[in-house]
Amino acid sequence: AVVRSIRARLAGTFGFDDLLTDLAAALTDPATGRVARTRMREHVKFVLVDEFQDTDPMQWRILKAAFHGSLTLILVGDPKQSIYRFRGGDVHTYLAAADSAGTRWILDTNYRSDPAITEAVNEILADIALGDPRILVRPINCHHDRPRLAAAEPPVQLRYLIGDPETGPPTAAQARKAIRHDLVEVVGGRLDGGHTWTEKTGHARKLQPGDIAVLVRTNRQGEDIRDALLESGIPAVFSGTGSVFTTDGAAHWLTLLRALERPADTTRVRAVAAGVFREWTGDDLACATEDQIEELRERIREWARLLQAHGVAAVAEDVMASGHVMPRVLSHPHGERLMTDLTHIAELLHTTRQREHLGISALAGWLAEHIDDQHGSDQQDGRSRRLESDAAAVQVLTVHRSKGLEFPFVCLPSAWDRYEDSRFVSFPLAHSQDGQRIVHVGGRSDPTFAAALTAHLEEERAEDLRLLYVALTRSSGGMAVWWANSKANTTASALHRALFGTRDLANTVPDRVTIPAPQQIRARFAELASPERTCVEIQAVSASRGSRRVASSGGQRSGGQQAAAGGRPAPAIEHARFTRALDRAWRRTSYTALTAAAHHGTAGTRSADAHDAALTQGTDEPDELGTADEIDTAAAQGGQPRDAGSLPAAAAPSAHLPGGDVPGDQQAWSTPSPMGELAAGPLFGTVVHTVLETLDTTAADLDAELHAHCDRVIDGRFTGSGIDAHHLAQALGPVLRTPLGPLTTWRLADITPTHRLSELSFEYPLAGGDAAPATAGRTLAQIADLLADHLPPEDPLAGYPDALRDPRLPVDPLRGYLTGSIDVVLRLPARALADAGPDPAGAPGQPRYIVVDYKTNWLGQWAGQPLVAAHYRQEAMAASMQAAHYPLQALLYSVALHRFLRWRQPGYDPHVHLGGVAYLYVRGMVGPQAPTQPLTGWPLPARSGVFAWRPPAEAVVALSRLLAQEAPT
Repeated sequence: AVVRSIRARLAGTFGFDDLLTDLAAALTDPATGRVARTRMREHVKFVLVDEFQDTDPMQWRILKAAFHGSLTLILVGDPKQSIYRFRGGDVHTYLAAADSAGTRWILDTNYRSDPAITEAVNEILADIALGDPRILVRPINCHHDRPRLAAAEPPVQLRYLIGDPETGPPTAAQARKAIRHDLVEVVGGRLDGGHTWTEKTGHARKLQPGDIAVLVRTNRQGEDIRDALLESGIPAVFSGTGSVFTTDGAAHWLTLLRALERPADTTRVRAVAAGVFREWTGDDLACATEDQIEELRERIREWARLLQAHGVAAVAEDVMASGHVMPRVLSHPHGERLMTDLTHIAELLHTTRQREHLGISALAGWLAEHIDDQHGSDQQDGRSRRLESDAAAVQVLTVHRSKGLEFPFVCLPSAWDRYEDSRFVSFPLAHSQDGQRIVHVGGRSDPTFAAALTAHLEEERAEDLRLLYVALTRSSGGMAVWWANSKANTTASALHRALFGTRDLANTVPDRVTIPAPQQIRARFAELASPERTCVEIQAVSASRGSRRVASSGGQRSGGQQAAAGGRPAPAIEHARFTRALDRAWRRTSYTALTAAAHHGTAGTRSADAHDAALTQGTDEPDELGTADEIDTAAAQGGQPRDAGSLPAAAAPSAHLPGGDVPGDQQAWSTPSPMGELAAGPLFGTVVHTVLETLDTTAADLDAELHAHCDRVIDGRFTGSGIDAHHLAQALGPVLRTPLGPLTTWRLADITPTHRLSELSFEYPLAGGDAAPATAGRTLAQIADLLADHLPPEDPLAGYPDALRDPRLPVDPLRGYLTGSIDVVLRLPARALADAGPDPAGAPGQPRYIVVDYKTNWLGQWAGQPLVAAHYRQEAMAASMQAAHYPLQALLYSVALHRFLRWRQPGYDPHVHLGGVAYLYVRGMVGPQAPTQPLTGWPLPARSGVFAWRPPAEAVVALSRLLAQEAPT
């Protein structure tokens, strides 16, 4: 820390510690202190500091100066869990603050652990002072009155290893190996022994690998135990505190960067060949031809150019793909660990280069410097190693990492293992009488060194006891603790001192405790396991015990044995067998996919493959195949089809209007379509959608804005489309000014962007989504039945339920997810509804929400006939709607809006707020004087090109429940 501080000052950098120092100085400065303290207090009434036992003196100095004595300052902490001395956490600061507190509250109930765990902790650590008489482990109550871990074995086990009577106590290495083997046996037994864990909800489930934690002292111990578990077929991951810069992954990246820096250096090229990114063998390197080396050299040059142009991420992607790195690495033992480190380093390199604009040489230097800085904080720069897998696995982690966590079952294999040698302490760190942390730098020849060393060791031993307390209290249900009488590493360990040490009058235990004779050891353990005192079971561990192999799922044995100490052969590797039945009906679908076959007149939609092929074509956007946004109504109804790619011929309005006589003003119905001379087709539909969805209708000069916006859209996204921006703007002017009757007298031009939500994408679950059972789901035929039950005979789409039973439509149940994108949702305020009839459900002042879909369909029936407003009367649009299955789209989108409004609209009522749907056939929206038709049930007449439909709110709600497979209300 001192070295890093000096480096920071020389580099002129300013870190978090500097901020704290300056803040403390400002708060206590005679000149500025009062103002600074007032500024910090003026916005708060209460201050609560959690985990206060990890606070350092500087932080307490700030808190005390700013808040103590001026407002309510609440400090929450447990000094028994003060274990971050190496990071500046100072239990002495906590004790000093506690002494100055006006009121103290003590939590005397354990809400985490089952009774057996609480009893075991009370027994092992009863009345022990953890470094100070004020840090006392007192008996504590248990909130839970019954065990949640159901197992054949007692919930707490103390497993001990004494060694062979003839050879004496084991060495630390021998004890660790034997305990690793025994730990694998214990974990395997918990996973395949029928153990269950009861959740907070009361649901009992099988114990899983992720429910088990193994807590260790060091990274090396954690890696060894993880490896032992993996070799025995038990999924495990290690979350250590090591830096990713110390890994092989960092070294491999440095080798590659050195080669990118100087591709001409053959030694560096060959180093890349031998590394993980190419993995040439020794024979490959020895026999490599000049052409092979040159080929790799040229590839490295390409990577160097790629890095300069696009960054490390692009290089990493190409390196991994071209060298098949992932499959090769993952085929090796611990390959997942290496792959994680390689990816992590690549991300750090990419971020650093982007942030600091480093070239290849500077980037290689940056990585080399971090690799050399072995003592940097493992949190700095995101360097702490990531888990190699997020799959369900036994969690192996250090005790420091475990603080604040809890697990149903915890293993403590190294609580007995602590080697203490004062010869390795060169700079003792301890507290003075006045509570100041002092580093002794005078060396061993200094007369005060011995006292400083003694104080340093005392504080380390005290923290070791607190580490034991943290480890013992991580379990919520069950625990296995190991003890061994090793030759050198047991006597100074916290577990041994707690089990066999005699408390003095100050409740402290000796610094070292001699290992008792075997008879005394067994007597102490028998005392600990007496039924009157605890639920602890004592088990002896054999030094020759091997490990059992269990299935990776943690549920069943594999039937084989791993080669272990007994020399048993490993079983032959077999490929996994896929036995799960695939749910072919589960899928992510859309309106487009559901109706694709009907649109194209093909059969076979019962096939899941055909359905999936349709889904890949689009999700209801007009520029994608299958959306039917340009369906030819004449062809659909048996008439002569037009040429979809041609421009319709302009002609004078016909005296004989298409489809026979129409009501109202014959001349108005003969009004030519403003888009009659514009192109047709999906691309044109996409351009129109884009313009209408993004136009700012609040512009002072709407026509000028429309022309400019058409220019921007076509020049920006549709260059080369052949669509003339000027002609398009002229055609869209009347569209914007056509009243939206029968919904409202307002026009699109009157609806500001604040009342318009464009492209509302949705994805909602069908029959439970991911959790849908294989027998769940509703069919389109059931939707047809529901619609038939709710639509009155006079509804313009009353006949659609029969069309929905089209045999070309899918018959499989709808199970999975439905996705789509609504062109626009309009929010019509109350003033827009003034002429639209009485407020529904007696709710004046409430807005209505309309699902709107823009349609550019050409509804003319003969090639060469002019397109006029009469082509877009209500009957023609209703026929178009049913031919294209737009009512199904409207219903599915209405369900999406209904589910959306349930969460967004205060006081939501579907009868009030669901205003129906509007399919705007823009080619028929001919302007302010667009011809009208009276509609049954609507106060306002309908305009040409505006097809409004209000499916009953009960139908929308019922369909939502039907699709979700909920019970009807």
